[in-house]
Amino acid sequence: MAGRCAHALTRRLAEHGGWMGREALTNGLDFGASVVDDELADLVVAGTVLFNPRGREYRLGGTLWARRAMRELVRSGGPRAAVGGPSPDRKQYHLGMAQRVHLPSSGEQLVMSELVMDHPDIAGLEQLARVVQGWGA
Repeated sequence: MAGRCAHALTRRLAEHGGWMGREALTNGLDFGASVVDDELADLVVAGTVLFNPRGREYRLGGTLWARRAMRELVRSGGPRAAVGGPSPDRKQYHLGMAQRVHLPSSGEQLVMSELVMDHPDIAGLEQLARVVQGWGA
């Protein structure tokens, strides 16, 4: 189970949405360097956070649209968020989804996913919008 430091790090990465150097990532957090090192190592091993050794930067794991949804969720403070768009070749449509889940054993967890489908026509996009509007209701 992740501790307060891991939660703070993942939320900061989720809110930022991209690669962050360690100084920017940990600036203002009141955890010791060894605690941060341990938590970052655990997060990287678990795949929750990615590490770029060349730039010595960290980023939230997951797919592009899932991370975008997570960033929107954290920034908005809402219970769930969904963002989507076409692939560069316009053959597929990507829908990132993120939500807050409350677990009795560990409190609030942030969960994200991405749905990829053949690019729908207008009627398909309207149907998808209705599904997203009803999601979690």
